[in-house]
Amino acid sequence: AEEWDRVIQTVAKSYRVSGVGEGGVVRHEVFRNATAVQTHPLDRNTPCVLNNMRVDVPEGKKTYLKIRVSHHPHGDWQLRVLTDEQVLEDRIISAKTVGPDEWLDVTVNLSKFAGRRIPLSIENRANDWRNEWAYWNRVEIITE
Repeated sequence: AEEWDRVIQTVAKSYRVSGVGEGGVVRHEVFRNATAVQTHPLDRNTPCVLNNMRVDVPEGKKTYLKIRVSHHPHGDWQLRVLTDEQVLEDRIISAKTVGPDEWLDVTVNLSKFAGRRIPLSIENRANDWRNEWAYWNRVEIITE
């Protein structure tokens, strides 16, 4: 769905979305005092995935994937970041894990892939199949 890709790209430039479940991909101008794009897994076993097949990790610098996410008020979900089959990050996004502003900043160090072009997959995966909506405020690559 090109329209869903356009919506996700408002917070995650160059990403495409697949495995979209209940409610589709929806942009909220205000969610917990920030802009957010909402996704939901297709089903219990099929995550909604943000894919970027061509992430260039420059040599001689530190490169990070920075993600700012939140959760449904009555639910939680599993965030996983993968390159090929390698899991780089795996955590539950819930009321217990977010900060006082209800958002969580996740940083994944990509520096070990320096000099390579890698695919990245960021999953909104079902945890206990209750209100598994993910809210994405920002997905970006930072090089310093």
